[in-house]
Amino acid sequence: MSAWPTRTTEGWTASVYATYLQDEFFIDRPDQGRLPHLGANAFGQSGSVSVDTWGGQVESGYRIPIGHGHLEPVAPISYAQTTIGDSNVFGTILHWGDEDSFRGATGFRLSMPVMNTDTLHGQFAVRCAAWDEFDGMNRVALVSTGPITGVEDNFSGAFGEVGGALNLYSKDGHSRAS
Repeated sequence: MSAWPTRTTEGWTASVYATYLQDEFFIDRPDQGRLPHLGANAFGQSGSVSVDTWGGQVESGYRIPIGHGHLEPVAPISYAQTTIGDSNVFGTILHWGDEDSFRGATGFRLSMPVMNTDTLHGQFAVRCAAWDEFDGMNRVALVSTGPITGVEDNFSGAFGEVGGALNLYSKDGHSRAS
């Protein structure tokens, strides 16, 4: 019996990505599915549960040249649905059901070149966005010998995002690393 909690994760992820370009206007469309199987062992209890998430995002923007770099106002919108299997913790069944996330944002990305050789082009980007989660109510029902108890986690509302990236591109346009 392990006194310390342990966790294992197995599963797979599938992704599809597409981009539409028209002069300086763009639309990016990444879609993704994640199907992990989680296992846990803590305080003499062990079990596993499947967690399936499917979703997609559409982001549109416009590329404005500024000096050697670009400013891109962006507007993404995304949706994901997660289904979590039931689990048993000390005799109480945790019944999750389907959890949805639907959110949109407005923001910008500023990118500047940082490297330019005969074979590679490097670019640094900073992204800032203000998001709003429209459908962020997560629920779980606790089922035991007593009455069923519902617990909610309301993730609705506004939040911010700030991030950075370093992208490397081959001059021939066939390879990219981020």
